[in-house]
Amino acid sequence: MKRTLFYALFVLLAANIPIAATPASGDFLQAQGEQLMLHGQPVFLKGVNYYPQWRPWADMWRAWDAPQIARELRQARDDLSINAVRVMLPYNISGQKQGDGVLPPEFIARIRELVQIAGQLDMRVILTLFDFSQGFPAAGTAEEVQQLAYLRALIPLFANDDRVAIWDLHNEPDQYGAWREGRSADVRDWLGRMADAVHTLAPRQLVTIGMALHPNLWLPGPDGRRAIDYSDVVSVHNYAGDTAVQQLEAVRDQTSKPIIVEEFGWPTGPPCIAPYTEDAQQQLYQAELAAAPGRTAGIFAWALRDYDAAPTGRWDSREEYYGLYRADGSLKPAAQLVRVLAAQPLPSVTHSTLPLTTTHPRFPTNRQGPLRIAGTSYTVKRAFRRAWELFGGATSFGLPLTDAFERQPDRRVVQYFANAVLEYDPNNAGDAKTTPEDEQVMRVVRPRSLGAEAVGARLLHPVPPRGAFRALYQHINGAWRLGQPLSGVLTEAIGGVRIQVQYFERGRLEQLPDGSVRVGALGAQSWATECAVAR
Repeated sequence: MKRTLFYALFVLLAANIPIAATPASGDFLQAQGEQLMLHGQPVFLKGVNYYPQWRPWADMWRAWDAPQIARELRQARDDLSINAVRVMLPYNISGQKQGDGVLPPEFIARIRELVQIAGQLDMRVILTLFDFSQGFPAAGTAEEVQQLAYLRALIPLFANDDRVAIWDLHNEPDQYGAWREGRSADVRDWLGRMADAVHTLAPRQLVTIGMALHPNLWLPGPDGRRAIDYSDVVSVHNYAGDTAVQQLEAVRDQTSKPIIVEEFGWPTGPPCIAPYTEDAQQQLYQAELAAAPGRTAGIFAWALRDYDAAPTGRWDSREEYYGLYRADGSLKPAAQLVRVLAAQPLPSVTHSTLPLTTTHPRFPTNRQGPLRIAGTSYTVKRAFRRAWELFGGATSFGLPLTDAFERQPDRRVVQYFANAVLEYDPNNAGDAKTTPEDEQVMRVVRPRSLGAEAVGARLLHPVPPRGAFRALYQHINGAWRLGQPLSGVLTEAIGGVRIQVQYFERGRLEQLPDGSVRVGALGAQSWATECAVAR
């Protein structure tokens, strides 16, 4: 008997399975009426949606760094008294065509490490399933069989772990193509079947659904059930603070179950993009946190940290700036509002002592990786870096005024320089195997027509560039960089000094009193206009 027990213990240790007394029912978070309960007492979840800095989305799991995650979540607990964390589990962790529903052992191990980190910090976890999955198959199909097999392989590993509080079936399924294309009934039917499966596999843990739009929570599916019917906790996502009270009261009219604000937040950048400011973020947090007491059992900010695209291969975008922490690790004003919100630690019974692993992720260093430009805090990367290196750098473009970012609402990637605005169009690329690199770059990166914008409605007589203007034009690949001439040589006051200038479609050349020639700073003028509008 002793040998059998010793062998069983050895197997558990070798498999890295948590060793602890089996949690009792009261050790799990429970839904009773409008409240969440733990050990018979009401609790409030003060949580964050979490990705580690520099590695949002699936990169969190592929470029794994558990010590960094432990450090960032510990800081959140110490600074903000966070007691819960929500994380997304990609349904296709590999990103490969045949990767749906595949659970590599290292992925399971990384989920275990994350749950352990949260438990050691007295946090409970929401695990969101099927992230980025577009599939909402009908009952009995091969795709549904695969999805159910995925759930049977994953959920029992954590079903008796009280550190996992809630299973979220899908993140905003009403934002996916099937719903938007008129097949919402198929999605609602799928959600009900998945909820039934998860309830069967993890009867002591709670189930929710993170709908993007709250009225979709009470749309009946083909079987007559609504999302709020098979949710143990009703999740609300809200990014408009002025509707917070109205939204929560509308949901309360439909259910007597606990409500959590599973996502709320506001971006604070990219810089000079209205209305993405720290003041606007703080105002939204004030409204949402004022609406939460008495109406909710928890709130989860989106998100803990700014992701900071600068040293990575990603483009900058508003998604990088939802954090309560700036990229330098300092707290934004909205974080002070979260800090004072009362919430108690949520210790768990389940414990484990897994070693925290890392893939030692590194930032890209190849010739398309981020290149920090001396004298600025900005980088050039990917096609913008190649344009910088191939076509004149600071002589042509001037120093960068921004990182490359996704412009709203068209999501075109742009980067502002003192002398130019470059736009990225990957759809214009030629065949990489047969097209020389410089031509490839000129296809996908195009300077904005700043010269034409500056000329406006003026009627000017175009003349080909001559002399010093012609020399600089040729040096910086003027046919691509500046385009066709819009004027001859003119005399204008630039910065209070009258100098000779010539306008082209995409810029202006200037000759200073000392005879030197430069590209005019039309990019800086354009950026100043953008920032003035943002203010």
